[in-house]
Amino acid sequence: MFQKDSVKPKTVCEVGCGAGEVLKLLQEKMDKACSLWGCEISPQAFEICKNKANAKLQFKLGELNENEGAFFEVISGSTSSSTARTTTGF
Repeated sequence: MFQKDSVKPKTVCEVGCGAGEVLKLLQEKMDKACSLWGCEISPQAFEICKNKANAKLQFKLGELNENEGAFFEVISGSTSSSTARTTTGF
């Protein structure tokens, strides 16, 4: 979708990232400068995804709204069918 629409975000967040596999695969397709974040509320899923973390791929156990001052250009959630682009911080 990013390639088709010529979208090149510098920051991406997936809410409800589960085991982190989607973000890990997305990182392989994105520009190397793009930072990706995953938020997950399940401690069991977080234990799986945190092993996939690296310098540009981070995971957080908790809610997105607990990240005061965080800013992401693209936010995706498992309950939404599309990716939204935002220009406001949280």
